[in-house]
Amino acid sequence: MDEPDAPTAGVARSPNAGPDDDWLFLDEVADWTRIPANTLKDYRRRGLGPHCTVIAKKLRYRRTDVERWMQDQFEQQPTTRTA
Repeated sequence: MDEPDAPTAGVARSPNAGPDDDWLFLDEVADWTRIPANTLKDYRRRGLGPHCTVIAKKLRYRRTDVERWMQDQFEQQPTTRTA
């Protein structure tokens, strides 16, 4: 069975959000991207990670922002070939 593209259970939705603008918590982004939560926190501190905000003392990410950031990372990396 295929894994879903992003977590959906228990995801908060912005009142002005489109269908792809689910709000994700830090641990959900970490699970989805397989990037440790501490690394995401470090990226945020250094201004390197996906856009996020603090709501009710919790980091929140829009799914579309994370997807865009992941795509940007992929496009910025040089392509390497393995023999």
